[in-house]
Amino acid sequence: MRASFITTLFAAVAAAAPTLTPDWPTADGRPGIGVEFETLFRFEDRAKKCPRRKSDLLKKSLIDNRQGRNFKFTVDTVEEEFKLAPEYILDGTKIKVGSGDAARAGKDAAADFMEWSPQVTAPMPLEALYALMKDHKLSIANNVLVGFGRFSFGTRALVPKDAFRTSPNGISRTAASDDVLAFASLVLSYAKGSLFTTSRNPENRVLDPGSSMKLTTDFMPRTDFNGLYDQVKAKIPGNLFSLMEILACYKLEPSRQDRNKLAIFFDTTFCTGTTAAPVPNGRLATIELSVPGGPTLRIKDWIDGIGAGKGFALSGNTIRESRGGKDMLSALDEAIDGSIGGLKRATEEVLGTARRVPLFEFRQLDSVFTSQWENFMQRADNAVAKLHRDFANAPRKRSMVPIPASCFPKTPATPNRPANPPSRPAAPPTRPAAPPSRPATRPGRPAAPPADPRRPGRPRA
Repeated sequence: MRASFITTLFAAVAAAAPTLTPDWPTADGRPGIGVEFETLFRFEDRAKKCPRRKSDLLKKSLIDNRQGRNFKFTVDTVEEEFKLAPEYILDGTKIKVGSGDAARAGKDAAADFMEWSPQVTAPMPLEALYALMKDHKLSIANNVLVGFGRFSFGTRALVPKDAFRTSPNGISRTAASDDVLAFASLVLSYAKGSLFTTSRNPENRVLDPGSSMKLTTDFMPRTDFNGLYDQVKAKIPGNLFSLMEILACYKLEPSRQDRNKLAIFFDTTFCTGTTAAPVPNGRLATIELSVPGGPTLRIKDWIDGIGAGKGFALSGNTIRESRGGKDMLSALDEAIDGSIGGLKRATEEVLGTARRVPLFEFRQLDSVFTSQWENFMQRADNAVAKLHRDFANAPRKRSMVPIPASCFPKTPATPNRPANPPSRPAAPPTRPAAPPSRPATRPGRPAAPPADPRRPGRPRA
Protein backbone atom coordinates (compact mmCIF):
# COMPACT_ATOMS: atom_id res chain seq x y z
CA MET A 1 0.00 0.00 0.00
CA ARG A 2 1.59 3.27 -1.08
CA ALA A 3 2.13 5.67 1.85
CA SER A 4 1.07 8.60 -0.30
CA PHE A 5 -2.33 7.02 -0.76
CA ILE A 6 -3.02 7.18 2.99
CA THR A 7 -2.67 10.97 2.85
CA THR A 8 -4.86 11.07 -0.24
CA LEU A 9 -7.46 8.92 1.47
CA PHE A 10 -7.85 11.22 4.46
CA ALA A 11 -7.84 14.25 2.17
CA ALA A 12 -10.75 12.81 0.19
CA VAL A 13 -13.29 14.35 2.53
CA ALA A 14 -12.21 17.86 1.61
CA ALA A 15 -11.18 17.17 -1.97
CA ALA A 16 -14.00 15.12 -3.49
CA ALA A 17 -16.76 12.69 -2.72
CA PRO A 18 -15.30 9.22 -2.04
CA THR A 19 -16.23 6.26 -4.22
CA LEU A 20 -18.67 4.21 -2.16
CA THR A 21 -19.63 0.55 -2.40
CA PRO A 22 -23.30 -0.44 -2.81
CA ASP A 23 -25.32 -0.77 0.36
CA TRP A 24 -28.76 -1.93 -0.69
CA PRO A 25 -30.60 -5.22 -1.23
CA THR A 26 -30.49 -7.11 -4.51
CA ALA A 27 -32.26 -5.40 -7.38
CA ASP A 28 -34.39 -8.43 -8.25
CA GLY A 29 -35.18 -9.45 -4.66
CA ARG A 30 -33.41 -12.81 -4.95
CA PRO A 31 -31.39 -13.72 -1.83
CA GLY A 32 -27.87 -12.33 -1.88
CA ILE A 33 -24.93 -13.00 0.41
CA GLY A 34 -22.34 -10.33 1.16
CA VAL A 35 -19.28 -10.50 3.40
CA GLU A 36 -16.94 -7.94 4.97
CA PHE A 37 -13.44 -9.19 5.79
CA GLU A 38 -11.99 -6.96 8.53
CA THR A 39 -8.56 -6.81 10.15
CA LEU A 40 -6.75 -5.22 13.10
CA PHE A 41 -4.51 -3.29 10.70
CA ARG A 42 -5.13 0.50 10.79
CA PHE A 43 -4.55 3.48 8.52
CA GLU A 44 -3.55 6.47 10.68
CA ASP A 45 -3.94 10.18 10.00
CA ARG A 46 -0.75 11.33 11.69
CA ALA A 47 -1.38 14.94 10.78
CA LYS A 48 -4.55 14.79 12.89
CA LYS A 49 -6.50 16.77 10.29
CA CYS A 50 -9.39 14.36 9.90
CA PRO A 51 -11.34 13.94 13.17
CA ARG A 52 -14.00 11.30 13.60
CA ARG A 53 -16.90 13.41 12.35
CA LYS A 54 -15.05 13.71 9.01
CA SER A 55 -13.41 10.30 8.81
CA ASP A 56 -16.83 8.70 9.30
CA LEU A 57 -17.71 10.08 5.86
CA LEU A 58 -15.06 7.81 4.35
CA LYS A 59 -16.81 4.59 5.36
CA LYS A 60 -16.94 2.20 2.36
CA SER A 61 -14.58 4.38 0.29
CA LEU A 62 -12.74 2.42 -2.39
CA ILE A 63 -9.01 2.12 -1.66
CA ASP A 64 -6.66 2.87 -4.55
CA ASN A 65 -9.31 1.67 -7.00
CA ARG A 66 -8.69 -1.93 -5.91
CA GLN A 67 -11.67 -3.99 -6.99
CA GLY A 68 -12.54 -7.03 -9.03
CA ARG A 69 -15.38 -9.35 -9.89
CA ASN A 70 -17.88 -8.89 -7.03
CA PHE A 71 -15.34 -7.56 -4.53
CA LYS A 72 -13.92 -4.17 -3.46
CA PHE A 73 -11.12 -3.11 -1.12
CA THR A 74 -12.54 -0.33 1.08
CA VAL A 75 -12.15 1.37 4.46
CA ASP A 76 -14.29 1.16 7.56
CA THR A 77 -14.59 3.39 10.61
CA VAL A 78 -13.18 2.24 13.96
CA GLU A 79 -13.33 3.28 17.60
CA GLU A 80 -9.97 5.07 17.54
CA GLU A 81 -9.97 8.65 16.31
CA PHE A 82 -7.78 9.59 13.33
CA LYS A 83 -7.74 5.96 12.18
CA LEU A 84 -9.50 3.84 9.58
CA ALA A 85 -9.45 0.10 8.95
CA PRO A 86 -9.15 -1.64 5.58
CA GLU A 87 -11.71 -4.26 4.67
CA TYR A 88 -12.61 -6.34 1.68
CA ILE A 89 -16.29 -6.24 0.78
CA LEU A 90 -17.73 -9.09 -1.26
CA ASP A 91 -20.74 -7.51 -2.91
CA GLY A 92 -23.99 -9.03 -1.61
CA THR A 93 -26.01 -7.01 -4.12
CA LYS A 94 -24.55 -9.17 -6.92
CA ILE A 95 -23.54 -12.49 -5.30
CA LYS A 96 -26.61 -14.74 -5.10
CA VAL A 97 -27.08 -17.51 -2.55
CA GLY A 98 -26.48 -20.96 -4.03
CA SER A 99 -24.99 -19.68 -7.30
CA GLY A 100 -21.36 -20.50 -6.53
CA ASP A 101 -20.39 -16.83 -7.00
CA ALA A 102 -19.58 -16.48 -3.30
CA ALA A 103 -16.65 -18.92 -3.40
CA ARG A 104 -15.41 -17.45 -6.70
CA ALA A 105 -15.44 -13.93 -5.24
CA GLY A 106 -13.58 -15.16 -2.15
CA LYS A 107 -10.93 -16.75 -4.34
CA ASP A 108 -10.56 -13.62 -6.49
CA ALA A 109 -10.21 -11.33 -3.47
CA ALA A 110 -7.69 -13.50 -1.61
CA ALA A 111 -4.58 -11.57 -2.65
CA ASP A 112 -3.33 -10.37 0.73
CA PHE A 113 -1.52 -11.96 3.67
CA MET A 114 -3.34 -10.73 6.78
CA GLU A 115 -5.84 -12.46 9.02
CA TRP A 116 -9.36 -11.15 8.52
CA SER A 117 -12.57 -11.16 10.55
CA PRO A 118 -15.51 -11.79 8.22
CA GLN A 119 -19.02 -10.43 8.65
CA VAL A 120 -21.75 -12.03 6.57
CA THR A 121 -24.84 -10.15 5.38
CA ALA A 122 -27.76 -12.20 4.09
CA PRO A 123 -31.56 -12.42 4.24
CA MET A 124 -32.73 -14.67 7.05
CA PRO A 125 -36.13 -15.82 8.35
CA LEU A 126 -36.64 -14.71 11.94
CA GLU A 127 -37.31 -18.24 13.14
CA ALA A 128 -33.99 -19.37 11.59
CA LEU A 129 -32.30 -16.52 13.44
CA TYR A 130 -33.82 -17.78 16.69
CA ALA A 131 -32.26 -21.20 16.10
CA LEU A 132 -28.87 -19.52 15.65
CA MET A 133 -29.42 -17.44 18.79
CA LYS A 134 -29.95 -20.59 20.85
CA ASP A 135 -26.74 -22.12 19.51
CA HIS A 136 -25.05 -18.82 20.31
CA LYS A 137 -26.16 -18.94 23.94
CA LEU A 138 -24.87 -22.49 24.31
CA SER A 139 -21.54 -21.62 22.62
CA ILE A 140 -22.27 -24.23 19.95
CA ALA A 141 -20.06 -23.54 16.94
CA ASN A 142 -21.78 -25.88 14.49
CA ASN A 143 -22.63 -23.07 12.08
CA VAL A 144 -20.23 -20.66 10.41
CA LEU A 145 -22.72 -17.84 11.12
CA VAL A 146 -22.29 -18.25 14.90
CA GLY A 147 -19.22 -16.24 15.86
CA PHE A 148 -16.84 -15.94 18.78
CA GLY A 149 -19.12 -13.44 20.48
CA ARG A 150 -20.75 -16.59 21.82
CA PHE A 151 -17.98 -16.62 24.45
CA SER A 152 -18.89 -13.13 25.71
CA PHE A 153 -22.11 -11.19 25.19
CA GLY A 154 -23.35 -12.50 21.84
CA THR A 155 -27.08 -12.30 22.39
CA ARG A 156 -27.98 -10.07 25.33
CA ALA A 157 -31.56 -11.24 25.71
CA LEU A 158 -32.93 -14.56 24.51
CA VAL A 159 -36.69 -14.70 25.13
CA PRO A 160 -38.03 -18.19 25.97
CA LYS A 161 -41.47 -19.57 25.17
CA ASP A 162 -42.18 -19.75 28.90
CA ALA A 163 -42.04 -15.95 29.01
CA PHE A 164 -45.59 -16.25 27.65
CA ARG A 165 -46.78 -18.48 30.52
CA THR A 166 -49.08 -15.70 31.76
CA SER A 167 -50.37 -15.05 28.20
CA PRO A 168 -49.29 -11.38 27.99
CA ASN A 169 -51.28 -9.45 25.37
CA GLY A 170 -53.40 -12.58 25.01
CA ILE A 171 -50.51 -14.54 23.45
CA SER A 172 -50.33 -18.03 24.94
CA ARG A 173 -47.17 -20.06 25.22
CA THR A 174 -48.38 -22.24 22.34
CA ALA A 175 -49.12 -19.23 20.13
CA ALA A 176 -45.65 -17.71 20.69
CA SER A 177 -43.88 -18.88 17.53
CA ASP A 178 -40.13 -18.71 17.02
CA ASP A 179 -40.29 -15.68 14.72
CA VAL A 180 -42.04 -13.73 17.50
CA LEU A 181 -39.41 -14.95 19.99
CA ALA A 182 -36.61 -13.80 17.67
CA PHE A 183 -38.16 -10.36 17.21
CA ALA A 184 -38.64 -9.91 20.96
CA SER A 185 -35.10 -11.15 21.61
CA LEU A 186 -33.64 -8.57 19.23
CA VAL A 187 -35.65 -5.68 20.69
CA LEU A 188 -34.75 -6.62 24.26
CA SER A 189 -31.11 -7.32 23.35
CA TYR A 190 -30.74 -3.70 22.31
CA ALA A 191 -32.92 -2.37 25.14
CA LYS A 192 -31.07 -4.30 27.84
CA GLY A 193 -27.76 -3.98 26.04
CA SER A 194 -27.90 -0.22 26.42
CA LEU A 195 -26.98 -0.82 30.06
CA PHE A 196 -23.69 -2.45 29.04
CA THR A 197 -22.36 -0.56 26.01
CA THR A 198 -22.70 2.81 27.71
CA SER A 199 -21.38 4.79 30.64
CA ARG A 200 -22.74 3.81 34.02
CA ASN A 201 -24.92 6.88 34.56
CA PRO A 202 -28.19 5.26 35.75
CA GLU A 203 -30.34 8.10 34.44
CA ASN A 204 -28.96 8.47 30.93
CA ARG A 205 -26.88 5.87 29.12
CA VAL A 206 -24.31 7.79 27.05
CA LEU A 207 -22.50 5.64 24.51
CA ASP A 208 -18.78 5.48 25.16
CA PRO A 209 -16.78 7.55 22.63
CA GLY A 210 -16.20 5.52 19.49
CA SER A 211 -18.65 2.84 20.60
CA SER A 212 -21.82 1.75 18.86
CA MET A 213 -25.01 -0.06 19.72
CA LYS A 214 -24.14 -2.58 17.00
CA LEU A 215 -21.74 -4.11 19.52
CA THR A 216 -24.76 -5.18 21.55
CA THR A 217 -25.42 -8.39 19.63
CA ASP A 218 -23.72 -10.48 16.98
CA PHE A 219 -26.93 -10.53 14.93
CA MET A 220 -27.31 -6.96 13.68
CA PRO A 221 -30.45 -6.18 11.70
CA ARG A 222 -29.71 -4.34 8.45
CA THR A 223 -33.45 -4.17 7.90
CA ASP A 224 -34.79 -1.70 10.45
CA PHE A 225 -37.02 -2.67 13.37
CA ASN A 226 -40.14 -1.41 11.61
CA GLY A 227 -39.37 -3.91 8.87
CA LEU A 228 -38.79 -6.66 11.44
CA TYR A 229 -42.10 -5.85 13.10
CA ASP A 230 -43.86 -6.11 9.73
CA GLN A 231 -42.92 -9.80 9.79
CA VAL A 232 -44.73 -10.58 13.07
CA LYS A 233 -47.21 -7.80 13.89
CA ALA A 234 -50.19 -9.94 12.84
CA LYS A 235 -49.23 -12.25 15.73
CA ILE A 236 -48.78 -9.50 18.35
CA PRO A 237 -52.04 -7.88 19.48
CA GLY A 238 -52.19 -5.05 21.99
CA ASN A 239 -49.53 -2.61 23.15
CA LEU A 240 -45.99 -3.60 22.11
CA PHE A 241 -44.21 -1.90 25.01
CA SER A 242 -46.51 -3.55 27.58
CA LEU A 243 -45.61 -6.91 26.07
CA MET A 244 -41.87 -6.15 26.15
CA GLU A 245 -42.08 -5.14 29.81
CA ILE A 246 -43.38 -8.59 30.69
CA LEU A 247 -40.95 -10.44 28.44
CA ALA A 248 -38.05 -8.47 29.96
CA CYS A 249 -38.72 -10.34 33.21
CA TYR A 250 -37.31 -13.54 31.72
CA LYS A 251 -34.01 -14.56 30.21
CA LEU A 252 -32.72 -17.80 28.76
CA GLU A 253 -29.19 -18.70 29.83
CA PRO A 254 -27.10 -21.89 30.07
CA SER A 255 -28.22 -23.97 33.04
CA ARG A 256 -26.04 -23.86 36.15
CA GLN A 257 -26.40 -27.63 36.46
CA ASP A 258 -25.75 -28.44 32.80
CA ARG A 259 -24.06 -25.82 30.61
CA ASN A 260 -25.22 -27.71 27.53
CA LYS A 261 -28.85 -26.88 28.25
CA LEU A 262 -30.74 -23.61 28.46
CA ALA A 263 -32.69 -22.65 31.58
CA ILE A 264 -35.08 -19.81 32.43
CA PHE A 265 -33.92 -17.13 34.85
CA PHE A 266 -35.87 -14.25 36.36
CA ASP A 267 -34.42 -10.82 35.56
CA THR A 268 -34.70 -8.76 38.74
CA THR A 269 -33.21 -5.74 36.97
CA PHE A 270 -36.54 -5.16 35.28
CA CYS A 271 -39.12 -7.00 37.39
CA THR A 272 -40.31 -8.02 40.81
CA GLY A 273 -42.55 -10.94 41.68
CA THR A 274 -41.91 -14.44 40.40
CA THR A 275 -41.69 -16.25 37.09
CA ALA A 276 -45.31 -17.31 37.59
CA ALA A 277 -46.45 -13.77 38.45
CA PRO A 278 -44.02 -11.18 37.05
CA VAL A 279 -44.44 -7.49 37.89
CA PRO A 280 -42.49 -4.98 35.74
CA ASN A 281 -40.74 -2.42 37.95
CA GLY A 282 -40.81 0.38 35.36
CA ARG A 283 -37.05 0.33 34.69
CA LEU A 284 -37.44 -0.39 30.98
CA ALA A 285 -39.54 2.76 30.58
CA THR A 286 -36.93 5.06 32.13
CA ILE A 287 -33.81 4.13 30.14
CA GLU A 288 -32.49 6.84 27.84
CA LEU A 289 -29.71 6.33 25.32
CA SER A 290 -27.46 9.11 23.98
CA VAL A 291 -24.66 9.57 21.48
CA PRO A 292 -21.90 11.89 22.76
CA GLY A 293 -22.68 15.33 21.37
CA GLY A 294 -25.59 13.83 19.47
CA PRO A 295 -29.20 12.72 19.83
CA THR A 296 -30.97 11.04 22.74
CA LEU A 297 -33.85 8.57 22.75
CA ARG A 298 -35.95 6.85 25.38
CA ILE A 299 -36.20 3.09 25.01
CA LYS A 300 -39.94 3.30 25.64
CA ASP A 301 -40.41 5.87 22.85
CA TRP A 302 -38.39 3.65 20.51
CA ILE A 303 -40.54 0.57 21.19
CA ASP A 304 -43.78 2.58 21.09
CA GLY A 305 -42.71 3.99 17.72
CA ILE A 306 -42.17 0.48 16.35
CA GLY A 307 -45.61 -0.57 17.56
CA ALA A 308 -47.18 2.46 15.89
CA GLY A 309 -45.27 1.92 12.65
CA LYS A 310 -43.75 5.42 12.77
CA GLY A 311 -40.67 6.43 10.82
CA PHE A 312 -37.92 8.76 12.08
CA ALA A 313 -34.83 10.47 10.72
CA LEU A 314 -31.86 12.28 12.22
CA SER A 315 -32.04 16.05 11.81
CA GLY A 316 -28.96 17.69 13.26
CA ASN A 317 -28.77 16.35 16.79
CA THR A 318 -32.48 15.58 17.00
CA ILE A 319 -34.49 12.52 16.00
CA ARG A 320 -37.66 13.71 14.28
CA GLU A 321 -40.66 11.85 12.95
CA SER A 322 -40.34 11.42 9.19
CA ARG A 323 -42.59 9.74 6.66
CA GLY A 324 -40.75 6.75 5.23
CA GLY A 325 -38.04 6.98 7.90
CA LYS A 326 -36.54 4.30 10.13
CA ASP A 327 -37.29 3.28 13.69
CA MET A 328 -35.80 5.61 16.34
CA LEU A 329 -32.80 3.42 17.25
CA SER A 330 -31.81 3.05 13.60
CA ALA A 331 -32.19 6.82 13.19
CA LEU A 332 -29.98 7.40 16.24
CA ASP A 333 -27.34 5.10 14.73
CA GLU A 334 -27.08 7.50 11.78
CA ALA A 335 -25.11 9.71 14.17
CA ILE A 336 -22.48 6.91 14.28
CA ASP A 337 -22.31 4.96 11.02
CA GLY A 338 -25.87 4.06 10.10
CA SER A 339 -25.26 0.31 10.22
CA ILE A 340 -28.28 -0.69 12.34
CA GLY A 341 -31.40 -0.72 10.16
CA GLY A 342 -29.52 1.03 7.38
CA LEU A 343 -31.62 -0.69 4.70
CA LYS A 344 -34.90 0.55 6.21
CA ARG A 345 -37.73 -1.91 5.46
CA ALA A 346 -35.80 -3.77 2.73
CA THR A 347 -36.30 -7.52 2.36
CA GLU A 348 -35.10 -10.27 0.04
CA GLU A 349 -36.53 -13.63 -0.90
CA VAL A 350 -35.96 -16.94 0.83
CA LEU A 351 -34.05 -19.14 -1.59
CA GLY A 352 -36.39 -20.85 -4.06
CA THR A 353 -39.54 -19.14 -2.74
CA ALA A 354 -41.41 -15.87 -3.03
CA ARG A 355 -41.33 -15.34 0.74
CA ARG A 356 -39.52 -12.11 1.67
CA VAL A 357 -37.50 -11.83 4.87
CA PRO A 358 -35.28 -9.19 6.55
CA LEU A 359 -31.52 -8.89 6.15
CA PHE A 360 -28.98 -9.35 8.96
CA GLU A 361 -25.27 -8.90 9.43
CA PHE A 362 -23.69 -11.81 11.27
CA ARG A 363 -20.84 -10.29 13.26
CA GLN A 364 -17.82 -11.42 15.29
CA LEU A 365 -17.30 -14.51 13.14
CA ASP A 366 -14.17 -16.60 13.57
CA SER A 367 -11.14 -15.11 11.82
CA VAL A 368 -9.80 -16.59 8.59
CA PHE A 369 -6.59 -16.15 6.57
CA THR A 370 -6.82 -15.02 2.99
CA SER A 371 -5.88 -18.52 1.84
CA GLN A 372 -9.13 -19.69 3.47
CA TRP A 373 -11.45 -17.13 1.86
CA GLU A 374 -12.71 -19.39 -0.89
CA ASN A 375 -13.48 -22.17 1.59
CA PHE A 376 -15.11 -19.73 4.03
CA MET A 377 -17.33 -18.24 1.35
CA GLN A 378 -18.44 -21.71 0.26
CA ARG A 379 -19.28 -22.64 3.87
CA ALA A 380 -21.14 -19.37 4.44
CA ASP A 381 -23.11 -19.79 1.21
CA ASN A 382 -23.99 -23.38 2.15
CA ALA A 383 -25.03 -22.33 5.66
CA VAL A 384 -27.40 -19.62 4.41
CA ALA A 385 -28.86 -21.92 1.74
CA LYS A 386 -29.47 -24.70 4.29
CA LEU A 387 -31.22 -22.34 6.72
CA HIS A 388 -33.40 -21.09 3.85
CA ARG A 389 -34.37 -24.66 3.01
CA ASP A 390 -35.00 -25.64 6.63
CA PHE A 391 -37.10 -22.55 7.32
CA ALA A 392 -38.65 -21.94 3.91
CA ASN A 393 -42.18 -21.50 5.26
CA ALA A 394 -43.23 -18.92 7.82
CA PRO A 395 -44.49 -20.32 11.15
CA ARG A 396 -48.24 -20.78 11.08
CA LYS A 397 -50.22 -18.24 13.06
CA ARG A 398 -51.82 -20.05 15.96
CA SER A 399 -54.89 -19.03 17.91
CA MET A 400 -54.41 -16.84 20.92
CA VAL A 401 -55.69 -17.71 24.40
CA PRO A 402 -58.58 -20.25 24.07
CA ILE A 403 -62.02 -18.80 24.73
CA PRO A 404 -63.49 -20.34 27.91
CA ALA A 405 -66.97 -21.85 27.91
CA SER A 406 -68.21 -19.08 30.21
CA CYS A 407 -67.93 -16.69 27.24
CA PHE A 408 -70.55 -18.65 25.28
CA PRO A 409 -74.29 -17.89 25.77
CA LYS A 410 -75.91 -20.29 28.17
CA THR A 411 -78.46 -22.72 26.76
CA PRO A 412 -81.94 -21.57 27.78
CA ALA A 413 -84.46 -23.99 29.27
CA THR A 414 -87.48 -25.20 27.30
CA PRO A 415 -90.27 -22.50 27.40
CA ASN A 416 -92.87 -22.83 30.23
CA ARG A 417 -90.85 -25.59 31.84
CA PRO A 418 -88.43 -25.19 34.75
CA ALA A 419 -84.79 -25.79 33.79
CA ASN A 420 -84.49 -28.34 36.62
CA PRO A 421 -87.91 -29.51 37.81
CA PRO A 422 -87.60 -30.23 41.53
CA SER A 423 -89.82 -33.30 41.31
CA ARG A 424 -87.73 -34.95 38.62
CA PRO A 425 -85.46 -37.64 40.12
CA ALA A 426 -81.83 -37.91 39.10
CA ALA A 427 -81.22 -40.32 36.27
CA PRO A 428 -79.83 -43.68 37.41
CA PRO A 429 -76.46 -44.67 35.95
CA THR A 430 -78.02 -47.22 33.61
CA ARG A 431 -80.77 -44.96 32.32
CA PRO A 432 -80.49 -44.24 28.57
CA ALA A 433 -80.17 -40.70 27.25
CA ALA A 434 -83.25 -38.49 27.23
CA PRO A 435 -85.63 -39.28 24.31
CA PRO A 436 -85.93 -36.87 21.38
CA SER A 437 -89.23 -35.50 22.76
CA ARG A 438 -87.43 -34.08 25.78
CA PRO A 439 -84.15 -32.60 24.41
CA ALA A 440 -81.47 -31.34 26.75
CA THR A 441 -81.15 -28.20 24.66
CA ARG A 442 -83.28 -26.25 22.27
CA PRO A 443 -83.24 -27.83 18.78
CA GLY A 444 -80.75 -26.20 16.44
CA ARG A 445 -78.53 -24.79 19.25
CA PRO A 446 -75.54 -26.88 20.36
CA ALA A 447 -74.56 -27.16 23.96
CA ALA A 448 -71.79 -24.89 25.15
CA PRO A 449 -68.42 -26.51 24.50
CA PRO A 450 -66.33 -27.53 27.48
CA ALA A 451 -63.62 -25.15 28.64
CA ASP A 452 -60.20 -25.49 27.09
CA PRO A 453 -57.93 -25.02 30.14
CA ARG A 454 -54.99 -22.64 29.70
CA ARG A 455 -51.63 -24.29 30.09
CA PRO A 456 -49.29 -22.79 32.56
CA GLY A 457 -47.10 -22.79 31.52
CA ARG A 458 -16.61 -8.95 21.47
CA PRO A 459 -16.08 -6.03 21.09
CA ARG A 460 -14.94 -4.71 17.84
CA ALA A 461 -16.91 -2.41 15.58
